[in-house]
Amino acid sequence: MKKIILPILIAVASVLPMHAQNILVVDVAGVFNNLIEVKAQLQKINGTTESYRTYLNQQGQQLLDLQNKADALQKQADNTANLQDSRDAYRAQFNAAIADVNTKKAAIQSFYTQSQDLLNKSQQALVQTELDKIRAAVQDIALKRKATLVLNASPNLLMVDPVVYSDKASMDITDDVVKEHKDAATAAAPAMSAGTATSPAPTMTPTPTMAPAPGMTPPATTN
Repeated sequence: MKKIILPILIAVASVLPMHAQNILVVDVAGVFNNLIEVKAQLQKINGTTESYRTYLNQQGQQLLDLQNKADALQKQADNTANLQDSRDAYRAQFNAAIADVNTKKAAIQSFYTQSQDLLNKSQQALVQTELDKIRAAVQDIALKRKATLVLNASPNLLMVDPVVYSDKASMDITDDVVKEHKDAATAAAPAMSAGTATSPAPTMTPTPTMAPAPGMTPPATTN
């Protein structure tokens, strides 16, 4: 945890005034995993997941039985020892069995997709609800302890930002930067004025006209 937080602490401490450096650290994932409500809800989700898995296993076994039935019918339909009428009847039964196989496959896939979506939404709702509670608790504690910043010791586990709480009013240095810039510009202005000498621009004399050399006729001007 210290390896993760230390660089952030150094960076933050370098820009905060000394009187404002009141930084706290919280392991959000550790808090989340130790909440009784979370454990109870996770048990329910795990129970639902197990029931879905059992159902899918049952449906998979039924699909296997249907496929075996279709394979047996196909063998009979392809068996030249059977009369043609029997082979045609087996072929019709085989086609019906294959239709049942495809229907079962589609039903299993649909159930799997919907069940996974439901489980994911349940987990996301649980995480979001409990994280909102944790953030509220962090804010209450930060205000009581007059903390400027509260950092997350485990930002990668629950996809929570590294900064859980910040006192933006005391940390925002925008106005200070603007003032510093204006002060620097004002101080530089007199120095620039004093060092700049004003002199009239040089007078440009007309370009002298070149006279043609003796014996040379200047070229005629074409209109």
